[in-house]
Amino acid sequence: GAVPVAVAAAMVIGTNIGTTSTAVLAVLGATPNARRVAAAHVAFNVITAAVALALLPVLLWALNWFEGAVAFGNSPAAALALFHTAFNVLGVALMWPFTGHLVGFLERRFHSREEDEAQPRYLDRNVVATPLLAMHALVMELARMGGIALRMAKAAMSIEVAASPRLEADGRILGRLVEAVGEFSTLMQRSNLPPELDEVLPNALRVSRYYTEMAELARGIAAAQSAIEPIGVITLAADVAHFKSSVVKLFDEADVLAEGFSAAVSAAQIAALKDEYQQLKSRLLRSGTAGELPVRRIVAELDLCSDMRRLAEQAEKGARYLDGLRAFGTSPQAHAA
Repeated sequence: GAVPVAVAAAMVIGTNIGTTSTAVLAVLGATPNARRVAAAHVAFNVITAAVALALLPVLLWALNWFEGAVAFGNSPAAALALFHTAFNVLGVALMWPFTGHLVGFLERRFHSREEDEAQPRYLDRNVVATPLLAMHALVMELARMGGIALRMAKAAMSIEVAASPRLEADGRILGRLVEAVGEFSTLMQRSNLPPELDEVLPNALRVSRYYTEMAELARGIAAAQSAIEPIGVITLAADVAHFKSSVVKLFDEADVLAEGFSAAVSAAQIAALKDEYQQLKSRLLRSGTAGELPVRRIVAELDLCSDMRRLAEQAEKGARYLDGLRAFGTSPQAHAA
């Protein structure tokens, strides 16, 4: 009897707000979804508390009436237990109709870097009705994808201990952008494209496929590099290292967004890289016949170097076709279309 029932009921409301601090502390540094759930928990308790405080006299009167109607007895503890139950039922009744709006609000908050980067920046359905603008948007999104694919490629070339979580995250980002590009291209095809654009659009899907293959190869290279030991033969290790540096150099040349990009320069670079790969392949095979390295080690290194060469080829092809799409966007035929 030291505290009146009305004051105790207000304290029950206060404790419900106070316990949300546990949820908030638990999700510090957690995933975006975990933070969204904690925010929903806080919103539920705060909104319900505000309404319950405003209706506190009405709620207490209703509880007194209920206790008398069911002959529950005049027990303050029972009254508070009933109030707490009524408080939570009131919260469910209040929030249930607005669940969809709350979910939508929270999904627009607490984004991770991965979620933000996986959202298309240029693909807007509103521009599909204007084919040239739609093609410009598609090309700019493909250029973004190319930057991510090149980032993955460079990261894979530098991994020698273990695969990086960033590499897997970039792979997921690229996968979602590939899906968005595919959906946008389908919308463009349904919009009665002019013949000039209809002939060019397949090249956009081709570029998307090249970047998808780059992501797959980058993951495989990262896993392979972390699974094999460094080459013990100094001269052979130097040849492999030089080949890797040539591959990374090509990635720089195949960056369409870089200032001074030239498709001709990257084409010449890939041709030189193919020659270097053949020479390295012969060197590795000779080291096997000479007994410098075990056969299994030679096979593993050959497979790895072959994947690196393929990775460089996909980067050069993607850059070449993407550069062609960009050039088409500024051509007289495109403006006529």
